Amino acid sequence: MTKDAKKDSIILDESKDMLNEAMNMLKIALSKVPKDFHKIKMNKDEERYRERIFCYELYHRFRCLMKNDNDIIFHDITLHGELDKKGNKNYNGEIPDFVLHSPGDNDRNLFIVEVKVNPEGDIEGDLKKLIEFVGHHKYQHGVLICVTDGNNKEKYIENISKSWSEISCLCKKDVQSKISVLIKDNESVEYEYKPITEIILLPEIEGL
Repeated sequence: MTKDAKKDSIILDESKDMLNEAMNMLKIALSKVPKDFHKIKMNKDEERYRERIFCYELYHRFRCLMKNDNDIIFHDITLHGELDKKGNKNYNGEIPDFVLHSPGDNDRNLFIVEVKVNPEGDIEGDLKKLIEFVGHHKYQHGVLICVTDGNNKEKYIENISKSWSEISCLCKKDVQSKISVLIKDNESVEYEYKPITEIILLPEIEGL
Protein backbone atom coordinates (compact mmCIF):
# COMPACT_ATOMS: atom_id res chain seq x y z
CA MET A 1 0.00 0.00 0.00
CA THR A 2 1.39 3.38 -0.99
CA LYS A 3 1.73 6.22 1.53
CA ASP A 4 -1.15 8.13 -0.10
CA ALA A 5 -3.37 5.05 -0.16
CA LYS A 6 -2.65 4.38 3.51
CA LYS A 7 -3.54 7.98 4.37
CA ASP A 8 -6.82 7.70 2.43
CA SER A 9 -7.62 4.48 4.31
CA ILE A 10 -7.03 6.15 7.68
CA ILE A 11 -9.26 9.10 6.71
CA LEU A 12 -11.99 6.68 5.59
CA ASP A 13 -11.89 4.73 8.87
CA GLU A 14 -12.00 7.92 10.94
CA SER A 15 -14.91 9.23 8.89
CA LYS A 16 -16.87 6.00 9.39
CA ASP A 17 -16.40 6.27 13.15
CA MET A 18 -17.51 9.90 13.08
CA LEU A 19 -20.52 9.03 10.93
CA ASN A 20 -21.66 6.33 13.36
CA GLU A 21 -21.28 8.71 16.30
CA ALA A 22 -23.04 11.49 14.39
CA MET A 23 -26.00 9.26 13.53
CA ASN A 24 -26.40 8.32 17.20
CA MET A 25 -26.28 11.99 18.14
CA LEU A 26 -28.91 12.82 15.52
CA LYS A 27 -31.31 10.30 17.06
CA ILE A 28 -30.65 11.65 20.56
CA ALA A 29 -31.08 15.25 19.41
CA LEU A 30 -34.34 14.33 17.69
CA SER A 31 -35.65 12.71 20.87
CA LYS A 32 -34.96 15.94 22.79
CA VAL A 33 -37.06 18.20 20.56
CA PRO A 34 -40.24 19.05 22.54
CA LYS A 35 -43.41 17.95 20.81
CA ASP A 36 -44.81 21.49 20.67
CA PHE A 37 -42.16 22.35 18.05
CA HIS A 38 -43.94 20.06 15.56
CA LYS A 39 -47.29 21.83 15.37
CA ILE A 40 -47.59 25.45 16.36
CA LYS A 41 -50.77 26.98 17.74
CA MET A 42 -51.95 29.77 15.46
CA ASN A 43 -54.94 30.65 17.59
CA LYS A 44 -57.22 29.00 20.11
CA ASP A 45 -58.59 26.39 17.71
CA GLU A 46 -55.92 25.98 15.04
CA GLU A 47 -52.53 24.32 14.83
CA ARG A 48 -50.21 24.20 11.82
CA TYR A 49 -47.10 22.24 10.89
CA ARG A 50 -44.01 24.46 10.97
CA GLU A 51 -40.96 22.72 9.54
CA ARG A 52 -38.50 25.61 10.01
CA ILE A 53 -39.28 25.96 13.69
CA PHE A 54 -38.78 22.23 14.21
CA CYS A 55 -35.47 22.36 12.30
CA TYR A 56 -34.15 25.27 14.35
CA GLU A 57 -34.77 23.37 17.57
CA LEU A 58 -33.24 20.17 16.18
CA TYR A 59 -30.17 22.16 15.10
CA HIS A 60 -29.87 23.60 18.61
CA ARG A 61 -30.13 20.17 20.26
CA PHE A 62 -27.54 18.64 17.94
CA ARG A 63 -25.08 21.53 18.41
CA CYS A 64 -25.39 21.22 22.18
CA LEU A 65 -24.44 17.54 21.95
CA MET A 66 -21.46 18.38 19.73
CA LYS A 67 -20.25 21.06 22.12
CA ASN A 68 -20.82 19.23 25.38
CA ASP A 69 -19.48 15.76 24.69
CA ASN A 70 -17.80 15.55 21.33
CA ASP A 71 -15.43 18.49 20.81
CA ILE A 72 -12.49 16.13 20.29
CA ILE A 73 -14.29 13.81 17.87
CA PHE A 74 -15.81 16.63 15.82
CA HIS A 75 -13.12 19.28 16.24
CA ASP A 76 -13.00 20.05 12.50
CA ILE A 77 -16.60 19.10 11.67
CA THR A 78 -19.42 21.65 11.47
CA LEU A 79 -23.19 21.34 11.42
CA HIS A 80 -24.65 23.86 8.99
CA GLY A 81 -28.34 24.56 8.59
CA GLU A 82 -29.79 25.65 5.26
CA LEU A 83 -26.35 26.05 3.71
CA ASP A 84 -26.92 27.94 0.47
CA LYS A 85 -25.05 26.22 -2.36
CA LYS A 86 -26.00 28.88 -4.90
CA GLY A 87 -22.93 30.22 -6.64
CA ASN A 88 -20.95 27.02 -6.14
CA LYS A 89 -20.38 25.71 -9.65
CA ASN A 90 -20.29 22.11 -8.40
CA TYR A 91 -23.89 22.31 -7.15
CA ASN A 92 -27.27 23.13 -8.65
CA GLY A 93 -28.33 25.73 -6.09
CA GLU A 94 -29.63 23.25 -3.52
CA ILE A 95 -30.26 24.37 0.06
CA PRO A 96 -30.26 21.30 2.33
CA ASP A 97 -31.88 21.44 5.76
CA PHE A 98 -28.66 20.23 7.44
CA VAL A 99 -25.20 19.11 6.44
CA LEU A 100 -22.54 17.78 8.81
CA HIS A 101 -19.21 18.32 7.13
CA SER A 102 -15.76 19.86 7.16
CA PRO A 103 -16.10 22.88 4.85
CA GLY A 104 -13.69 22.62 1.94
CA ASP A 105 -12.79 18.97 2.62
CA ASN A 106 -14.97 16.53 0.69
CA ASP A 107 -13.38 13.56 2.45
CA ARG A 108 -15.24 14.60 5.61
CA ASN A 109 -18.72 15.15 4.25
CA LEU A 110 -20.56 13.04 6.82
CA PHE A 111 -24.28 13.44 6.20
CA ILE A 112 -27.06 15.49 4.68
CA VAL A 113 -30.44 15.63 6.40
CA GLU A 114 -33.83 16.64 5.04
CA VAL A 115 -36.77 17.07 7.42
CA LYS A 116 -40.48 16.69 6.86
CA VAL A 117 -43.11 17.45 9.52
CA ASN A 118 -46.03 17.07 7.10
CA PRO A 119 -46.51 13.98 4.89
CA GLU A 120 -48.00 16.19 2.18
CA GLY A 121 -44.71 18.08 1.75
CA ASP A 122 -42.31 17.80 -1.18
CA ILE A 123 -40.82 14.43 -0.30
CA GLU A 124 -39.68 13.77 -3.87
CA GLY A 125 -37.67 17.00 -3.89
CA ASP A 126 -35.99 16.05 -0.62
CA LEU A 127 -35.09 12.58 -1.87
CA LYS A 128 -33.60 14.05 -5.05
CA LYS A 129 -31.45 16.29 -2.87
CA LEU A 130 -30.21 13.33 -0.84
CA ILE A 131 -29.38 11.44 -4.03
CA GLU A 132 -27.50 14.43 -5.43
CA PHE A 133 -25.35 15.01 -2.35
CA VAL A 134 -24.57 11.34 -1.69
CA GLY A 135 -24.14 10.37 -5.32
CA HIS A 136 -22.17 13.37 -6.58
CA HIS A 137 -20.69 15.26 -3.63
CA LYS A 138 -19.19 12.46 -1.53
CA TYR A 139 -21.56 12.76 1.42
CA GLN A 140 -21.39 9.45 3.24
CA HIS A 141 -25.06 9.25 4.14
CA GLY A 142 -28.40 10.90 3.49
CA VAL A 143 -31.27 10.90 5.99
CA LEU A 144 -34.91 11.83 5.50
CA ILE A 145 -36.47 12.62 8.89
CA CYS A 146 -40.25 12.30 8.98
CA VAL A 147 -42.03 13.56 12.10
CA THR A 148 -45.44 11.99 12.61
CA ASP A 149 -48.29 13.10 14.86
CA GLY A 150 -49.17 9.54 15.83
CA ASN A 151 -51.56 8.75 13.01
CA ASN A 152 -49.96 9.71 9.69
CA LYS A 153 -47.00 7.32 9.48
CA GLU A 154 -48.72 5.29 6.76
CA LYS A 155 -49.21 8.45 4.69
CA TYR A 156 -45.49 9.19 4.93
CA ILE A 157 -44.59 5.67 3.80
CA GLU A 158 -47.09 5.85 0.95
CA ASN A 159 -45.65 9.16 -0.32
CA ILE A 160 -42.05 8.05 0.15
CA SER A 161 -42.78 4.86 -1.80
CA LYS A 162 -44.46 6.75 -4.62
CA SER A 163 -41.64 9.29 -4.89
CA TRP A 164 -38.90 6.68 -4.67
CA SER A 165 -40.46 4.55 -7.41
CA GLU A 166 -40.21 7.55 -9.74
CA ILE A 167 -36.66 8.68 -8.94
CA SER A 168 -34.70 5.65 -7.72
CA CYS A 169 -33.49 5.16 -11.28
CA LEU A 170 -31.44 8.34 -10.79
CA CYS A 171 -28.97 6.62 -8.49
CA LYS A 172 -26.88 3.48 -8.36
CA LYS A 173 -27.47 0.74 -5.79
CA ASP A 174 -24.47 1.77 -3.72
CA VAL A 175 -26.02 5.24 -3.37
CA GLN A 176 -29.43 3.77 -2.50
CA SER A 177 -27.81 1.84 0.36
CA LYS A 178 -26.56 5.14 1.83
CA ILE A 179 -29.99 6.75 2.10
CA SER A 180 -32.16 6.11 5.15
CA VAL A 181 -35.48 7.19 6.59
CA LEU A 182 -35.89 8.13 10.26
CA ILE A 183 -39.56 8.22 11.28
CA LYS A 184 -40.12 9.89 14.64
CA ASP A 185 -43.43 9.73 16.50
CA ASN A 186 -43.89 13.20 17.96
CA GLU A 187 -46.20 11.80 20.64
CA SER A 188 -43.55 9.50 22.13
CA VAL A 189 -39.82 8.77 22.20
CA GLU A 190 -40.23 5.99 19.66
CA TYR A 191 -38.58 6.15 16.25
CA GLU A 192 -37.99 3.87 13.30
CA TYR A 193 -34.70 4.04 11.41
CA LYS A 194 -34.22 1.94 8.28
CA PRO A 195 -32.60 2.06 4.83
CA ILE A 196 -35.07 3.54 2.39
CA THR A 197 -35.27 0.26 0.48
CA GLU A 198 -36.74 -1.36 3.61
CA ILE A 199 -39.27 1.42 4.22
CA ILE A 200 -40.90 1.66 0.82
CA LEU A 201 -44.02 -0.26 -0.09
CA LEU A 202 -43.53 -2.73 -2.93
CA PRO A 203 -46.08 -2.56 -5.74
CA GLU A 204 -48.70 -5.28 -5.76
CA ILE A 205 -48.31 -7.90 -8.47
CA GLU A 206 -51.47 -9.09 -10.17
CA GLY A 207 -52.20 -12.78 -9.69
CA LEU A 208 -50.48 -13.05 -6.31
